Amino acid sequence: MAAIIRSISFQNFYNYYGSYRDNTYNFTEGLNFINADNNGGKTKFFCGLLWLFMDKTYDMDTMERVEVSDQFNLMLSKKADKENAGQLITMGVQLTFEDDEKALYTFVKQVEFSADRKNHKTSFTGKKTLNGIDTLFISDTERNQALELLIPKALNRYALLQGEKMDKLLDVTSSRDFANTIRSLSGIREIETISSNASKWHKSSEDTLKEKESVLAKTNAETERLLKQQAGLKANIDQLEAKIEQKKEEKANASIVRDTLEAFIANAKERTRLKEQYTKVNEELAKKKKELNDFDIRISSKLLANYNPWLFYGISNEKEIFQRMRDDHFIETKNASGLSGILLPADSPDQPSLKRMLQERKCEVCGRPFEEHSKEWEHILMLIHRGEEEQTTRNDFLGLVDSVRSSVESVGTNEQRIKAAIKETKSEYRDLIIAIRDLNTQSDQILDQFQNAGGNIDDVKSDNSDSSRIKEYTHALKTISEADNFINERSPELERRKADYEAISKRIADSPDAADTKPYRDFENDIKAIMEILTEARENIYNDIIHNIESSSNDFFHLLTQNNAVGGGNIRIMKLDDKNIQVTVKSVDGKDVMTGLGTGFQRMKQLAILMAIIQTQIGGTKYDAPLIADAPFSEFSRNFINNFIDETPKVFKQEIILTKDTVDTIEDTGEVILNDLGDNIRQRIINQDIRGTFYLNQPVQVDDQTNQRTIIKQFN
Repeated sequence: MAAIIRSISFQNFYNYYGSYRDNTYNFTEGLNFINADNNGGKTKFFCGLLWLFMDKTYDMDTMERVEVSDQFNLMLSKKADKENAGQLITMGVQLTFEDDEKALYTFVKQVEFSADRKNHKTSFTGKKTLNGIDTLFISDTERNQALELLIPKALNRYALLQGEKMDKLLDVTSSRDFANTIRSLSGIREIETISSNASKWHKSSEDTLKEKESVLAKTNAETERLLKQQAGLKANIDQLEAKIEQKKEEKANASIVRDTLEAFIANAKERTRLKEQYTKVNEELAKKKKELNDFDIRISSKLLANYNPWLFYGISNEKEIFQRMRDDHFIETKNASGLSGILLPADSPDQPSLKRMLQERKCEVCGRPFEEHSKEWEHILMLIHRGEEEQTTRNDFLGLVDSVRSSVESVGTNEQRIKAAIKETKSEYRDLIIAIRDLNTQSDQILDQFQNAGGNIDDVKSDNSDSSRIKEYTHALKTISEADNFINERSPELERRKADYEAISKRIADSPDAADTKPYRDFENDIKAIMEILTEARENIYNDIIHNIESSSNDFFHLLTQNNAVGGGNIRIMKLDDKNIQVTVKSVDGKDVMTGLGTGFQRMKQLAILMAIIQTQIGGTKYDAPLIADAPFSEFSRNFINNFIDETPKVFKQEIILTKDTVDTIEDTGEVILNDLGDNIRQRIINQDIRGTFYLNQPVQVDDQTNQRTIIKQFN
């Protein structure tokens, strides 16, 4: 029976402060989104369902599901607790769902706390409403059975998902567990049950026949001898069949080991190369990180070197301004004095004047020009160097001015050095950051390649050799070979014994005294024929289901992972025997076993297989239970999320998705807003491109955590 959740409400439950009316989500078929940032109530919502269906909650510290009875005081809203100090207070969760007959089921789990919070009383109520008439569920057994109309207990692991739990949605690493999953979800268990009952009926008819033949044997020595011989053969046949089945299972398990390690063994040389490359890249990465850590020392030595006078940084233009003012002052002084000729400043000629004379090839004392390397040129050069050689120290103000003027002369050059040093330092820092980023990327890429070559992260970071896996692989091959030899050798023997058994049965049936047992023999033969027909039908249906699951899995896998730069390969599902089914992912050409797929691809692989199993189930193509997922999009790219939204409604009749990937939080105000992805989904639901509902959890940010609460906003 299919059922749809119509509403979920909370009362004083964690950060859902207030009555059920204040904290209600109404849902429809399709995709129902609850969007919230961290601490916005997503996991708390999920905890309410865990309480209802499993009497558990989720411990955020241990990240495990724990018994709810130990957590009641932690589950109570701190705001409600504070406002009702010294008074009784009730906390609870309420669920309503509707079945195919439009009957409405309502369940409430509550805890009433004493005034001092040291004691509490729990209650669990449920009812069914049809055509305005309420039917109460009296016992917990009745209530739990009614709840299973929504989510059967066996399907809890597939209906109540949390992000990290999606990695364990299907245990495809265990061929037996995976085969059991297919049986649980595909509907084949019903056929297996019928086939099993037919086997039991055949065994019963066979026993009845033997009982009647035993009565006959009491009057016929030959029949008695044949029956004893037949019983001995039957015991040998049963023993040999059991041994062959054991060897088949050993072969199946060894085949899984072989196939898992095949890529590992085949790619040992490639892994060795990647391991060496990984070591080299990470040594260089460590070196660059050390350089970055020591960069502050290099900054000091580079920018604060002696040749970089930071006192004069930014005043190179002041030299020209000072020179013009100085020249203007001398001219004004000369004109004011009425003197003719050249008027030099006090303590002339100074260093700047001498250097300017050399540059302009003209004496500022007499006004005569001269050539480079002439006697006059050499004389001025000698005066410049004499000033450097004398190194005289003068304490007068004019000496200080002259010293500053001499220093300013080189400011232009030194300022360029400072600018060059800053530019070089920035460039070096930028190059370091880029180098570290690129090396990190290379390291991650090598790890991905290493995993795809059959290795794991621990192997690439250690000196462990492949010897243990090679031994394991060799042992698996030996086990397969021994099992094949045993099966091939003993199968003909088994067939001979079965033929002997049938021959004895015929001799007994043909004996003159066997007329009284004929009806029982005919009945046993009829039941045997029915059993064989049902066994063959079960086998054919099972093979068809596996084939269809593989085909649909790849269809869904490609749709769920489309528009990504990296392909996820092809899913291969192979029946090893009745109890074991193997799942591998091969490259597109069907040759290499792909391992080490990213987390997003792994989750999509499991989801694709689950969707395929459900779609190929006998009697329908929709999952009867709702899918409720907390943070299913973690590790998903934007493409994966959009693909999820487009494809999963084809299989799941109702989904409730709790996600933070659709929102951002404004840092200053703490307000939660929809990002582009969230707004796009909201608009698609409003436009009815997607059937469902859309909620935003808005936390009320306060400094005092005891006053925190979540307000539910619905977009209609």
